Amino acid sequence: LDVEVNELNGKLDFLTGSLVNLNYLRGNDNSFTGTIPTEIGKMLSLERLTLDDSKLTGSLPSELGELKKLYELDINENKLSGTIPTEF
Repeated sequence: LDVEVNELNGKLDFLTGSLVNLNYLRGNDNSFTGTIPTEIGKMLSLERLTLDDSKLTGSLPSELGELKKLYELDINENKLSGTIPTEF
């Protein structure tokens, strides 16, 4: 799913729905708000996640550690804080 550079805004709540079989999400260069939802840990097929320059805040959810197939994670240029979860 490629939704980069679309001026999308709001929370990433769409990740909590029926996208559990998604293997690629490119959502960079948007105006999302809030945090990366913990439900992302249910997206067990996810291999690539790019959310750079998307204005996200908060810390990385430990549920990212559930994504055993994830080999690319690009989250630079956000306002994330905290440490990288040990589960990851």
